[in-house]
Amino acid sequence: MTEQPTAIEKAGTRPLAAADQPRSIEAVLDAALQAGRSAEELKQLHELYKLMKADQAEAEYNAAFLAFQSECEPLPRTGRSNEVTGPGTQIRFTWCTLADLDTALPLLAEHGFTRIFGDLDIEDGWARMECTLTHTGGHSETKKAKMPLSSNFLKNPQNQVMAAASYLRRLLFGNMLGVPVSDLDNQAPAEDDTTLTDEQQQRLNDLLIELKDLGDTQARDAMLKYTERESVGQIPARLFKVCEDGLIKKIAKQRKG
Repeated sequence: MTEQPTAIEKAGTRPLAAADQPRSIEAVLDAALQAGRSAEELKQLHELYKLMKADQAEAEYNAAFLAFQSECEPLPRTGRSNEVTGPGTQIRFTWCTLADLDTALPLLAEHGFTRIFGDLDIEDGWARMECTLTHTGGHSETKKAKMPLSSNFLKNPQNQVMAAASYLRRLLFGNMLGVPVSDLDNQAPAEDDTTLTDEQQQRLNDLLIELKDLGDTQARDAMLKYTERESVGQIPARLFKVCEDGLIKKIAKQRKG
């Protein structure tokens, strides 16, 4: 049985000798042109060329990024925020500002990377943005993020947009680098747990006695439940003003009633 010629051995073409076998896809295309391959064969080779180049570029990207991560020192976190989230509860935030994250740019450049932020897109009350990391080998990766515009603290629309752009850039670039942009620490600073002074305790106790005389026997228990403490002496000093104001309002309400 006679073996049928393959597509590369069809009439009008000549097979390449072993010594002539090309070592790169560019050489394959050039050799195919020299060998008189058909337009369809050249098209198939071109598609193969693009796939091989894309795979090569992605492999170079991944290798360079792993090298970057292995050399990158922990980034600074100069952003600080302390927020009271409930009675007796305070959370301390430390987070990377965009300037902190930008300290990684020189090392990224050494490994052939370029960062590009897309335009801020505002639509239907949402802010959207993209961040692309491109490698000199040709491969790039893009991350997207969005957030709702909020006017709770920023009444000026321009300030809302600026705040959204700043937050999204920080979030996107931090995610691109694989670096957390914030670090939540539920341990409140020691000074925040300082308890009431003797004078503050006496003031709250006097108000509680006055409320009891007015017929409110639940005020003490309500205050301790609110502050999540077992006694007045354990109440943090930072909650004194809240407790004092609350008791004064209760007294005023009892006198009116």
